[in-house]
Amino acid sequence: MPGCQSSPEPCLHSPDPDTQVSRSVCHTPSATLPPKGMALPGDRVTRVCSNRPGCVQPLSEKGTQWFARHPRGMYTCLRTMGPRRLLMLDMHIDRLLTGLDQMTSAEWIQDHGIQTPHARIKAVLHERGFDRADTLTKAVVQRYQECLSVLHPLDTDDLRVSVLVTSASVDCDMLMVVEYLPPRPPPPYHMQLCPGHRQCPEVKDTHWIRERQKYETLVSPPVNEVCLYDTVDGAISEGLSSNFFAIYPGKEIRTSPAVLIGTMRRLVLEVAPSLGYKVVPSAPLVHEASDWEGCFVTSTSRRIVPVSLVHMPPYAIPQTGAGASDGCTDTAAGTGGCDLSLDTSQAEALDTALARVLLSRCAPVD
Repeated sequence: MPGCQSSPEPCLHSPDPDTQVSRSVCHTPSATLPPKGMALPGDRVTRVCSNRPGCVQPLSEKGTQWFARHPRGMYTCLRTMGPRRLLMLDMHIDRLLTGLDQMTSAEWIQDHGIQTPHARIKAVLHERGFDRADTLTKAVVQRYQECLSVLHPLDTDDLRVSVLVTSASVDCDMLMVVEYLPPRPPPPYHMQLCPGHRQCPEVKDTHWIRERQKYETLVSPPVNEVCLYDTVDGAISEGLSSNFFAIYPGKEIRTSPAVLIGTMRRLVLEVAPSLGYKVVPSAPLVHEASDWEGCFVTSTSRRIVPVSLVHMPPYAIPQTGAGASDGCTDTAAGTGGCDLSLDTSQAEALDTALARVLLSRCAPVD
């Protein structure tokens, strides 16, 4: 089983058995964390992984690729504000618990061809405390602290933390990847519309990591993200790794309710009304794109990213109705598509407002 066997390389860290962590206040003896501001000499380790307590090693491949090589399971990705503040940790724990509860149902096991009996998976999750918020939080934070001891981030470094619990937990324990948060993409930000949908959109299931690979070939310069829409009604659901929003006239923001609510999406729903926006839980429609005053995507690592150009395939462009192709310019010869240019000022203002509240939503890790 990939990543679940003992590695010939020595583990780089062994945990302090006396480490104590609670959900509200995350604390560990200072000896288990690197001194503040400490950096490794020479080349820095930029990404580490852990497949069991007490063993943390550098990881060269992307965290999602590493997860995809393991048995199917539920995962979540959170970010930090500096290495000692985990953003909206409680929401991510609740997301994992919701996914794990679904994963251990007899129906889910049968529908997805999981070999391990659901009763056995439930028993193992209970034994390890992965079915309760307090003990799951403790396990996540302890593993994160172990990863910090190898990564050695500076106080100013923001990190991305990915956590996976698989349906084969009898063998593989909880997995974690901690890496430096990638820089936000510089403008202009291009988005490609593509017909498609996601199975089980209400949970973060690693099956989606494998399923979305067929769309990821479209994410190449200048395209930064692919958003999926329904070919029947034109409803835009979400991006491959983001939530999608469209700004309509009258300061109205629309976003599909039939998706997993990301942390940044939840913050948008909280912040937008303070700027005079009305948020409508209704999917933006492809054939209404010419009416948009702007659009944006949100994700854990990117916050709000204003979209300046939408690439629309020919079958997504409405052929009838007044102003059906207003605002569009032809794309490269032979594609028959349309490029829709959009103003980004409203999305930029929303991102500024959202950035102000991030620190207040963090759980400290001392």
